[in-house]
Amino acid sequence: MKAVSIKDTKLWMDLIILCLFWMLAIYVPQDVSIFNLVSLSIFLKIVSLLGTLEVIGFFTMLYMGERGSILIQGFLGGFVSSTATFLHFTQMEEFKENHPRSVSRALLLATMAMLIESIFIILSLNLENSLLLCRPFIIQLSALMILVIALKSKNFSIQKSPTVGLELKELIIWKNVLKFSIFMVGLIFLMRFLNTTLDIPPVLSTFLLSLFESHAVLAASMSEYGQNQNSQLTFQIVLAILVGNVMSKTFFILRAKNKAIRKPVLFSLYFSLLLGILSIVLF
Repeated sequence: MKAVSIKDTKLWMDLIILCLFWMLAIYVPQDVSIFNLVSLSIFLKIVSLLGTLEVIGFFTMLYMGERGSILIQGFLGGFVSSTATFLHFTQMEEFKENHPRSVSRALLLATMAMLIESIFIILSLNLENSLLLCRPFIIQLSALMILVIALKSKNFSIQKSPTVGLELKELIIWKNVLKFSIFMVGLIFLMRFLNTTLDIPPVLSTFLLSLFESHAVLAASMSEYGQNQNSQLTFQIVLAILVGNVMSKTFFILRAKNKAIRKPVLFSLYFSLLLGILSIVLF
Protein backbone atom coordinates (compact mmCIF):
# COMPACT_ATOMS: atom_id res chain seq x y z
CA MET A 1 0.00 0.00 0.00
CA LYS A 2 1.40 3.36 -0.97
CA ALA A 3 2.06 5.71 1.93
CA VAL A 4 0.14 8.96 1.65
CA SER A 5 1.53 12.09 3.25
CA ILE A 6 -0.67 14.90 4.58
CA LYS A 7 1.78 17.25 2.84
CA ASP A 8 0.94 15.92 -0.63
CA THR A 9 -0.16 18.81 -2.86
CA LYS A 10 -2.59 16.61 -4.80
CA LEU A 11 -4.41 15.67 -1.59
CA TRP A 12 -4.99 19.32 -0.65
CA MET A 13 -6.00 20.21 -4.21
CA ASP A 14 -8.67 17.50 -4.12
CA LEU A 15 -9.99 18.86 -0.81
CA ILE A 16 -10.10 22.41 -2.18
CA ILE A 17 -11.94 21.27 -5.31
CA LEU A 18 -14.41 19.33 -3.16
CA CYS A 19 -15.07 22.42 -1.01
CA LEU A 20 -15.69 24.46 -4.18
CA PHE A 21 -18.20 21.88 -5.38
CA TRP A 22 -20.06 22.08 -2.04
CA MET A 23 -20.10 25.89 -2.19
CA LEU A 24 -21.51 25.82 -5.73
CA ALA A 25 -24.05 23.16 -4.74
CA ILE A 26 -25.27 25.36 -1.88
CA TYR A 27 -25.38 28.71 -3.66
CA VAL A 28 -26.42 27.80 -7.23
CA PRO A 29 -30.17 28.55 -7.62
CA GLN A 30 -32.50 25.54 -7.88
CA ASP A 31 -34.04 26.79 -11.14
CA VAL A 32 -30.73 26.66 -13.04
CA SER A 33 -30.73 23.47 -15.12
CA ILE A 34 -28.45 21.54 -17.45
CA PHE A 35 -29.98 21.64 -20.94
CA ASN A 36 -33.39 21.89 -19.24
CA LEU A 37 -33.01 18.27 -18.16
CA VAL A 38 -31.83 18.26 -14.56
CA SER A 39 -31.16 20.92 -11.92
CA LEU A 40 -27.52 22.00 -11.87
CA SER A 41 -27.75 22.27 -8.07
CA ILE A 42 -28.83 18.63 -7.79
CA PHE A 43 -25.99 17.47 -10.04
CA LEU A 44 -23.45 19.47 -8.00
CA LYS A 45 -24.81 18.01 -4.76
CA ILE A 46 -24.46 14.48 -6.15
CA VAL A 47 -20.85 15.14 -7.21
CA SER A 48 -20.06 16.75 -3.83
CA LEU A 49 -21.67 13.88 -1.96
CA LEU A 50 -19.74 11.22 -3.85
CA GLY A 51 -16.50 13.14 -3.44
CA THR A 52 -17.08 13.37 0.31
CA LEU A 53 -17.75 9.63 0.53
CA GLU A 54 -14.48 9.03 -1.34
CA VAL A 55 -12.64 11.11 1.27
CA ILE A 56 -14.27 9.19 4.12
CA GLY A 57 -13.47 5.86 2.48
CA PHE A 58 -9.89 6.93 1.75
CA PHE A 59 -8.99 7.82 5.33
CA THR A 60 -10.90 4.85 6.75
CA MET A 61 -9.03 2.48 4.46
CA LEU A 62 -5.75 4.28 5.11
CA TYR A 63 -5.91 3.74 8.86
CA MET A 64 -7.92 0.52 9.06
CA GLY A 65 -7.63 -1.32 5.74
CA GLU A 66 -4.36 -3.10 6.47
CA ARG A 67 -5.95 -5.11 9.26
CA GLY A 68 -7.78 -6.98 6.52
CA SER A 69 -10.42 -8.54 8.77
CA ILE A 70 -13.71 -9.82 7.44
CA LEU A 71 -15.62 -7.25 9.48
CA ILE A 72 -13.68 -4.30 8.09
CA GLN A 73 -14.03 -5.62 4.54
CA GLY A 74 -17.78 -5.89 5.02
CA PHE A 75 -18.22 -2.46 6.55
CA LEU A 76 -16.04 -0.60 4.04
CA GLY A 77 -17.52 -2.58 1.15
CA GLY A 78 -21.00 -1.47 2.20
CA PHE A 79 -20.09 2.17 1.59
CA VAL A 80 -19.13 1.37 -1.99
CA SER A 81 -21.89 -1.14 -2.78
CA SER A 82 -23.69 -3.28 -0.21
CA THR A 83 -25.15 -5.38 -3.03
CA ALA A 84 -21.70 -6.14 -4.46
CA THR A 85 -20.43 -6.88 -0.94
CA PHE A 86 -23.23 -9.39 -0.36
CA LEU A 87 -22.46 -11.03 -3.69
CA HIS A 88 -18.77 -11.25 -2.77
CA PHE A 89 -19.25 -12.74 0.70
CA THR A 90 -21.98 -15.20 -0.26
CA GLN A 91 -20.56 -16.56 -3.50
CA MET A 92 -16.77 -16.62 -3.02
CA GLU A 93 -15.34 -20.03 -2.07
CA GLU A 94 -12.85 -18.49 0.37
CA PHE A 95 -15.69 -17.53 2.74
CA LYS A 96 -17.43 -20.91 2.59
CA GLU A 97 -15.53 -22.37 5.54
CA ASN A 98 -15.22 -19.19 7.61
CA HIS A 99 -16.97 -19.03 10.96
CA PRO A 100 -20.62 -18.24 10.07
CA ARG A 101 -20.82 -15.55 12.75
CA SER A 102 -17.91 -13.64 11.24
CA VAL A 103 -19.46 -13.71 7.77
CA SER A 104 -22.92 -12.87 9.15
CA ARG A 105 -21.60 -9.87 11.05
CA ALA A 106 -19.65 -8.67 8.01
CA LEU A 107 -22.83 -8.74 5.91
CA LEU A 108 -24.82 -6.90 8.56
CA LEU A 109 -22.04 -4.31 8.83
CA ALA A 110 -22.23 -3.82 5.05
CA THR A 111 -25.95 -3.11 5.42
CA MET A 112 -25.24 -0.71 8.29
CA ALA A 113 -22.74 1.16 6.09
CA MET A 114 -25.39 1.46 3.38
CA LEU A 115 -27.87 2.87 5.94
CA ILE A 116 -25.29 5.38 7.22
CA GLU A 117 -24.64 6.47 3.65
CA SER A 118 -28.40 6.79 3.04
CA ILE A 119 -28.78 9.05 6.08
CA PHE A 120 -25.90 11.18 4.83
CA ILE A 121 -27.49 11.40 1.36
CA ILE A 122 -30.84 12.59 2.74
CA LEU A 123 -29.25 15.17 5.03
CA SER A 124 -26.94 16.49 2.31
CA LEU A 125 -29.86 17.12 -0.06
CA ASN A 126 -31.38 19.47 2.55
CA LEU A 127 -34.94 18.21 2.08
CA GLU A 128 -37.89 19.69 3.94
CA ASN A 129 -38.53 16.51 5.96
CA SER A 130 -34.91 15.34 6.19
CA LEU A 131 -35.00 14.29 9.85
CA LEU A 132 -38.31 12.45 9.48
CA LEU A 133 -37.08 10.69 6.34
CA CYS A 134 -33.94 9.59 8.20
CA ARG A 135 -35.96 8.02 11.02
CA PRO A 136 -36.57 4.56 9.46
CA PHE A 137 -32.90 4.35 8.44
CA ILE A 138 -31.79 5.29 11.96
CA ILE A 139 -34.18 2.74 13.51
CA GLN A 140 -32.99 -0.04 11.21
CA LEU A 141 -29.35 0.96 11.77
CA SER A 142 -29.79 0.88 15.56
CA ALA A 143 -31.47 -2.53 15.46
CA LEU A 144 -28.71 -3.99 13.28
CA MET A 145 -26.05 -2.55 15.57
CA ILE A 146 -27.58 -4.37 18.55
CA LEU A 147 -27.91 -7.60 16.57
CA VAL A 148 -24.28 -7.43 15.39
CA ILE A 149 -23.16 -7.11 18.99
CA ALA A 150 -25.46 -9.99 19.97
CA LEU A 151 -23.86 -12.23 17.34
CA LYS A 152 -20.50 -11.92 19.03
CA SER A 153 -19.63 -14.75 21.43
CA LYS A 154 -16.97 -14.97 24.12
CA ASN A 155 -15.02 -17.53 22.15
CA PHE A 156 -15.25 -15.62 18.89
CA SER A 157 -12.29 -13.76 17.49
CA ILE A 158 -12.14 -11.80 14.27
CA GLN A 159 -10.72 -13.97 11.51
CA LYS A 160 -8.38 -12.81 8.84
CA SER A 161 -9.38 -13.44 5.27
CA PRO A 162 -7.65 -13.02 1.95
CA THR A 163 -7.76 -9.39 0.86
CA VAL A 164 -7.10 -7.73 -2.42
CA GLY A 165 -4.05 -5.50 -2.40
CA LEU A 166 -5.16 -1.91 -2.02
CA GLU A 167 -3.24 1.08 -3.29
CA LEU A 168 -4.27 4.49 -2.07
CA LYS A 169 -2.99 6.60 -4.92
CA GLU A 170 -5.54 9.41 -4.80
CA LEU A 171 -7.76 11.02 -2.20
CA ILE A 172 -10.62 11.41 -4.69
CA ILE A 173 -10.78 9.54 -7.97
CA TRP A 174 -12.70 12.19 -9.88
CA LYS A 175 -13.21 9.97 -12.90
CA ASN A 176 -15.18 7.50 -10.77
CA VAL A 177 -17.09 10.32 -9.06
CA LEU A 178 -18.14 11.74 -12.42
CA LYS A 179 -19.13 8.32 -13.80
CA PHE A 180 -21.27 7.51 -10.77
CA SER A 181 -22.82 11.00 -10.81
CA ILE A 182 -23.84 10.50 -14.43
CA PHE A 183 -25.17 7.06 -13.46
CA MET A 184 -27.36 8.65 -10.75
CA VAL A 185 -28.64 11.28 -13.18
CA GLY A 186 -29.38 8.42 -15.56
CA LEU A 187 -31.46 6.79 -12.83
CA ILE A 188 -33.45 10.00 -12.49
CA PHE A 189 -34.24 9.94 -16.22
CA LEU A 190 -35.03 6.22 -16.06
CA MET A 191 -37.52 6.84 -13.26
CA ARG A 192 -39.09 9.65 -15.30
CA PHE A 193 -39.31 7.31 -18.29
CA LEU A 194 -40.93 4.55 -16.24
CA ASN A 195 -43.37 7.03 -14.68
CA THR A 196 -44.36 9.00 -17.79
CA THR A 197 -43.83 6.80 -20.84
CA LEU A 198 -44.68 3.41 -19.29
CA ASP A 199 -47.02 4.98 -16.71
CA ILE A 200 -45.43 3.02 -13.83
CA PRO A 201 -46.07 4.65 -10.44
CA PRO A 202 -43.00 6.30 -8.82
CA VAL A 203 -43.08 3.95 -5.82
CA LEU A 204 -43.05 0.83 -8.02
CA SER A 205 -40.30 2.11 -10.31
CA THR A 206 -38.18 3.04 -7.25
CA PHE A 207 -38.72 -0.41 -5.76
CA LEU A 208 -37.66 -2.16 -8.98
CA LEU A 209 -34.50 -0.08 -9.30
CA SER A 210 -33.62 -0.47 -5.61
CA LEU A 211 -33.29 -4.21 -6.14
CA PHE A 212 -29.99 -3.42 -7.86
CA GLU A 213 -28.40 -0.58 -5.86
CA SER A 214 -30.27 1.08 -3.01
CA HIS A 215 -28.21 4.14 -2.09
CA ALA A 216 -27.81 5.24 -5.72
CA VAL A 217 -31.58 4.93 -6.23
CA LEU A 218 -32.17 6.81 -2.97
CA ALA A 219 -30.03 9.73 -4.14
CA ALA A 220 -31.76 9.77 -7.51
CA SER A 221 -35.30 9.45 -6.15
CA MET A 222 -34.83 12.01 -3.37
CA SER A 223 -33.37 14.44 -5.91
CA GLU A 224 -36.40 13.88 -8.12
CA TYR A 225 -39.22 13.67 -5.56
CA GLY A 226 -37.71 14.91 -2.29
CA GLN A 227 -39.05 18.46 -2.68
CA ASN A 228 -42.49 17.16 -3.62
CA GLN A 229 -45.25 18.64 -1.48
CA ASN A 230 -46.78 15.19 -1.19
CA SER A 231 -44.88 13.94 1.87
CA GLN A 232 -46.79 10.67 1.79
CA LEU A 233 -45.29 9.87 -1.61
CA THR A 234 -41.79 10.61 -0.30
CA PHE A 235 -42.22 8.24 2.65
CA GLN A 236 -43.64 5.56 0.35
CA ILE A 237 -40.54 5.87 -1.82
CA VAL A 238 -38.30 5.48 1.25
CA LEU A 239 -40.32 2.41 2.26
CA ALA A 240 -39.97 0.95 -1.25
CA ILE A 241 -36.18 1.41 -1.11
CA LEU A 242 -35.92 -0.25 2.33
CA VAL A 243 -37.98 -3.24 1.21
CA GLY A 244 -36.20 -3.55 -2.14
CA ASN A 245 -32.82 -3.43 -0.43
CA VAL A 246 -33.66 -6.32 1.92
CA MET A 247 -35.34 -8.40 -0.78
CA SER A 248 -32.33 -8.16 -3.10
CA LYS A 249 -30.03 -9.28 -0.27
CA THR A 250 -32.38 -12.16 0.53
CA PHE A 251 -31.69 -13.60 -2.91
CA PHE A 252 -27.93 -13.69 -2.26
CA ILE A 253 -28.34 -15.14 1.24
CA LEU A 254 -30.55 -17.98 0.03
CA ARG A 255 -27.89 -18.85 -2.56
CA ALA A 256 -24.95 -18.43 -0.15
CA LYS A 257 -22.28 -21.14 -0.16
CA ASN A 258 -22.00 -20.84 3.62
CA LYS A 259 -25.48 -22.14 4.54
CA ALA A 260 -25.06 -21.42 8.25
CA ILE A 261 -25.37 -17.65 7.71
CA ARG A 262 -28.96 -17.84 6.45
CA LYS A 263 -30.86 -17.75 9.74
CA PRO A 264 -28.92 -15.02 11.58
CA VAL A 265 -28.65 -12.69 8.59
CA LEU A 266 -32.22 -13.10 7.35
CA PHE A 267 -33.64 -12.71 10.87
CA SER A 268 -31.56 -9.57 11.45
CA LEU A 269 -32.46 -8.01 8.09
CA TYR A 270 -36.20 -8.64 8.34
CA PHE A 271 -36.48 -7.78 12.03
CA SER A 272 -34.71 -4.44 11.50
CA LEU A 273 -36.80 -3.83 8.34
CA LEU A 274 -39.99 -4.43 10.33
CA LEU A 275 -38.93 -1.85 12.92
CA GLY A 276 -38.10 0.62 10.14
CA ILE A 277 -41.50 0.11 8.50
CA LEU A 278 -43.31 0.51 11.84
CA SER A 279 -41.47 3.80 12.41
CA ILE A 280 -43.07 5.08 9.17
CA VAL A 281 -46.53 3.58 9.56
CA LEU A 282 -47.14 4.24 13.26
CA PHE A 283 -45.53 7.66 13.70
